[in-house]
Amino acid sequence: MNSEEKLKSLKKELERLKSDKIRKEEQLNNLRQKRDDIISQITELGYTPENLSDEINKLKEEIDSQLDEIESKLSKGIVNERQI
Repeated sequence: MNSEEKLKSLKKELERLKSDKIRKEEQLNNLRQKRDDIISQITELGYTPENLSDEINKLKEEIDSQLDEIESKLSKGIVNERQI
């Protein structure tokens, strides 16, 4: 490969890299916007991203407790269809 061909190849690679950079920057901006939208939705629900994990764990515990209660009532035969 002569110098001219090598230069053309390098220019072509440079253009490809520039194009990739622009595309990646656009993806990053889109992801940041989606993150901001999700944070806004979480905040509207009265939570913060920092306490969301704790809230999820509380809900899981509440669900487990209610399931235990239902299983207990089922085993005792006290559940009717309206209570479920």
